[in-house]
Amino acid sequence: MFVPHHAGAAARAAHASVMFPSAFAVVVAAAQASALARARAVAAKAPPEVTNGSRVGGEHEAAAWWEEHDALFGAARAEWGPKHSELYDFDTHEDDFIDPGLRAAVRAAESAAAAGLHVDEEILRAHLHPTNVPGVYRLRLFTPRFCRLLLEELRHVAESGVPIRRPNGMNRFGAILEAVPGGLHMEWLAARIALRYARPLAQMAFPHLVGAGDASEHFGFVVDYRQGGDESLALHADASVATLNVRLGNQPFEGGQLCFRGLRMVDDQPREVAATCLSWDSFEAGEAILHL
Repeated sequence: MFVPHHAGAAARAAHASVMFPSAFAVVVAAAQASALARARAVAAKAPPEVTNGSRVGGEHEAAAWWEEHDALFGAARAEWGPKHSELYDFDTHEDDFIDPGLRAAVRAAESAAAAGLHVDEEILRAHLHPTNVPGVYRLRLFTPRFCRLLLEELRHVAESGVPIRRPNGMNRFGAILEAVPGGLHMEWLAARIALRYARPLAQMAFPHLVGAGDASEHFGFVVDYRQGGDESLALHADASVATLNVRLGNQPFEGGQLCFRGLRMVDDQPREVAATCLSWDSFEAGEAILHL
């Protein structure tokens, strides 16, 4: 987690000076504290399970607490305000956020389909590059500028002191982008990426497993991997028909392997399939992998 700083001017109680005939002033403090101040007070008394202690089943930790305070936390984040407002207007700034080549290929396919013309899927396929892992593809998804802005926004949100819900049941540090209690309500990002980019690419890469009616739902989150935070992730199967993993940071590091075994409903014993790994240290900010 990021370290919150001290309250700024927005968190100070409003004051009014009332003058009386006896020539002395009485300062009257506002009776109602701001949403940001109240959210910080709630965070200071959060139940122990909100401290992200477990590594299994964490998505259900303190669910009632998150639901109870969802409206307050939303109001507090609104009071704190965004650092980069353009992140909340994806439609206007998509050209700045999505890799130009991929964006142009998707738009060409959409235009051809809308006009009833033949869709040349090879233009899109050219953006999916095989890796050393069978069935795992590498592609450029986000621009470096988008990655920088999103990371700065996430730090800005964390510095507000408003609690952020853990990203999933196994990772403990990061944030949920979706509009769920404790999430950051950036569902516009997850929805657009899932429906406009991930779904058509997954249908082309895995036509035998991803159909036209699949991938209509999405769940977007960010994980903060670092020493002292999330350093590893146990063997698991994603609860999705397809997954996009994206590197956001541009700081150099060594390691960061992601290993794959077998496929559910394809391999008889997927956990017994020998692991094949790729390393994130060879990726640049904005590069992604697509896999089942």
